Amino acid sequence: MYILSKPDNWIVRTEQIAKANGCGRDSIQSALREIEAAGYLVRTETRNAAGQ
Repeated sequence: MYILSKPDNWIVRTEQIAKANGCGRDSIQSALREIEAAGYLVRTETRNAAGQ
């Protein structure tokens, strides 16, 4: 629900979710992997012109 309450252009950071929900970073990463495997989460990686 926390992620769904954010705007569509919100950048998801596991540390931020963990801090807001009082969970550990590893448990958040595990949950995100499960959500991604189920098809509810799509991850995209963006880079600037310098490849960063």
